[in-house]
Amino acid sequence: MAKIIAMGLIVDSDGNPVSGRSIVLQGFGNDDWSDLFEISDGEFQVELPARTPGARLNTALPLRLVDRSTQRLLIVAADPMWVPQGDVLLADFGSIRVLKEPYHRKGVKVEGDLVIGEPRDQEGGGGVEVQAVIRELRSELADSRAALVTAQGELDVRTEQLNTQKVQLASATSDLSLHKERLTVATHELGIVRTELSDAIAEVDTLTNTLGTPTKVLDVIAGLGTQLSATNVELAKQPTPFRLAEVKLDLRGRLGNDGETIVMDGKGDGSGLSAELVVDASTAAVPTQGVPNVLGLTESAAARVLRSVGFRMDAAAQQLAAGEGVHGQSVAQHPAAGQQVEFGTSVLVVFGVRNENNE
Repeated sequence: MAKIIAMGLIVDSDGNPVSGRSIVLQGFGNDDWSDLFEISDGEFQVELPARTPGARLNTALPLRLVDRSTQRLLIVAADPMWVPQGDVLLADFGSIRVLKEPYHRKGVKVEGDLVIGEPRDQEGGGGVEVQAVIRELRSELADSRAALVTAQGELDVRTEQLNTQKVQLASATSDLSLHKERLTVATHELGIVRTELSDAIAEVDTLTNTLGTPTKVLDVIAGLGTQLSATNVELAKQPTPFRLAEVKLDLRGRLGNDGETIVMDGKGDGSGLSAELVVDASTAAVPTQGVPNVLGLTESAAARVLRSVGFRMDAAAQQLAAGEGVHGQSVAQHPAAGQQVEFGTSVLVVFGVRNENNE
């Protein structure tokens, strides 16, 4: 075990070695402080017992100097500087000045709260200076705590923002899942459309092959006429009945050499067929309609009224005498209003006109 030697110098306020005071060197061990030596003179150098309570090999033993000159325990010095020298461990308290009055040293966890000594390298009023330093440290500590509170507030705000972003991310993820689901449905529907398109292309190919087959012109026209006649029958049953009259056909294709057949492939070589068909029907099957009254209407209004009930309009002009009629309005019509005529009949409407010299 290394030898432990405690040393130091204790002086009064005038710098003389202190005398007449009960100063004791204590060591901490077994959960309490115990007396080791009593310092009879200001300067001391003592070897600690080999079995100092709580001492360990090459370990700094908690040591302090206390003053028992009064009823209360006064701290002269604590925490010496430990200096290893070979197999000797020095506990150097340095030079200590004993103050005239003790002072409270806050924030230091020692037994008792009154301090009576200070290192001699502090010039005058050591206790006051220590108190000032403590106040400064406390102020800095308060500032640090305020900064910590501010930082904690900012952290809370950032945490809340992060939670909000998490919620938004969850919502965006949900929207993305929904879009993916819709995309899956759309992809499936696109597959169906592609299948239908493929079928349609196949039908077009079939139709194209059919259109390339020579067909008798008579059969083509007769078939179209039959369909138009059937269409007229259905049109006559409508709330506003009318009928087809002249129908112009443009059969694109190539006429056969015999002049009786045609290949309708939509291309043609200039030998196609154009024809006008008049769909005929029995008199009893032709529907009629009363002619509306369009007197006093403008040309556009009269045409619109006649077209709405299945008639066409032929317009004519008549010079108005001074003070008679209104320029641009109809003054006569034929057939007259209320007369029953076939659908598609042209109604002649006469509109009055007036020259500026006749006004």
